[in-house]
Amino acid sequence: MSKNIYELLNDVDIDLEELDNAKFSDIDKTIVKKRIIKKLSKNNNYKKYSLIASILIISICLINKDFVSYAKEIIEDVGYKLSKALYLPYDLDDYTDVINQSITKNGIELTLNDVVLNNDEINFTYTTKSHKKLDEIGYDDLLVTEISINDKDISVLGGSGIDYIDDYTAKTIMTGTLFGIDKNELKGNVDIKIKFELWNEGKVKGRPWVFEFKANGKQLALDTEEVNINKTIELESGAKIKLEKFTKNKIGEKFYLSIENYNYEKYYDIKIKGVDKKGLEVVFNMTNCISEEPILERHYTGIDLDLENMKFTVYVAEVQSGYMTFDSDFKKVSDEFTIGK
Repeated sequence: MSKNIYELLNDVDIDLEELDNAKFSDIDKTIVKKRIIKKLSKNNNYKKYSLIASILIISICLINKDFVSYAKEIIEDVGYKLSKALYLPYDLDDYTDVINQSITKNGIELTLNDVVLNNDEINFTYTTKSHKKLDEIGYDDLLVTEISINDKDISVLGGSGIDYIDDYTAKTIMTGTLFGIDKNELKGNVDIKIKFELWNEGKVKGRPWVFEFKANGKQLALDTEEVNINKTIELESGAKIKLEKFTKNKIGEKFYLSIENYNYEKYYDIKIKGVDKKGLEVVFNMTNCISEEPILERHYTGIDLDLENMKFTVYVAEVQSGYMTFDSDFKKVSDEFTIGK
């Protein structure tokens, strides 16, 4: 591949004639993906991503038949990573362990792509391919049923996002908070096992997919800013909310809390709102956490947090256990406070 083509791809400005006689090796394919992803992830307009990606795949396939299979693979990867970049428009290569393991069971090929260990959190992506349509095999019932770290079974609370490439292929990103593990245990090489199972009517169907690999969360831990807060708020019900720490890195920002005198007949929904000197407002909501140890996280909006000039306020909704909370249920329970360095 010529240098001119690399320059064009880096700018996402395709001259179709430049691609006519190009020969793409595996190395070229990797470079193309990284160039496109790096360029497009600087822009938060997802519709523009999709449009550029679609034009790229169609144009290349029309001009260069030898590139069709590579182009399809590139555009699938770009589209998936761009969907994640809606909230994380950063280069996470320094923190990512590329696994790229594939296992075929029950007529389904499952590929574990990559993993990022984020202190007490695991993030990983996997690709599912089947010769049958995914809705026919009950893809929604393909579950992560076990995660172990250094041979210890770990409790995980999390969620996933799915991108359907076509009727037979899907790519999924999963994020989960890890419980029952020492906070320093992920700051080095760790042995990880992830088991997937396909469930049907409450029973396991077929054989499990089991991935075993090593990953390392040291670099992201080093690049995580952590601020101790040590602030306690007593509620009228007698429960005490303690704000313990705040963390910030390229994946996100979190408040770590704990609740004393927890009343299990109630559900405590907590929000923390912040505003800076320019009037920028942000909201931290409860994410993957257990009842007595809430974790509040801010969804990325394209604006970095000016922590030193931000004032925060805590809001709590106390409702009967099993009931949903609404905006009208939240009450301000703290004065403004800062957590600057």
